[in-house]
Amino acid sequence: MKRNRFITVITLFSMLFSLFNFVGVPPKAEAAVTAPSLLITEIMAASKASGDPYEFVELYNTTSQPINLTNYQIHYYTQPGLAQPWTDANAKKWSIVPQDTMTGGTTNMTIAAHGTKIVWLVKPAHLSYTVTQFITEYGDATLTKDQFVYALMGT
Repeated sequence: MKRNRFITVITLFSMLFSLFNFVGVPPKAEAAVTAPSLLITEIMAASKASGDPYEFVELYNTTSQPINLTNYQIHYYTQPGLAQPWTDANAKKWSIVPQDTMTGGTTNMTIAAHGTKIVWLVKPAHLSYTVTQFITEYGDATLTKDQFVYALMGT
């Protein structure tokens, strides 16, 4: 008899609780993360050619707008163990330039929306190298002169 009464009470409580709409506490909203406008998508720091004449950094524009690279620089931090490496007074800084000494002209400094540019890290000893030689070195016939900008190292 007690068992039937217990089951009846549990059933009544279950039915009573089913009338209420219980909602859990929503999780705390995370702050929105904004992707950077430019990403480094590839680095070639030691090409297979003697003297490393074909070192480069590939940049990708994550936005839906073109980005002009005028006044941008490549910074090479020599003390990566620093908590804030950008404070490294010994960091090497190279301006990204349109000067194409390899072909005698200039190149477009703008990265198209969702496009890429190759920043060729040119050493003074390699100013005579050409974009055609660069393309041949990597075997990528899809590259064109317009995809290159330059950072003249040692200047």
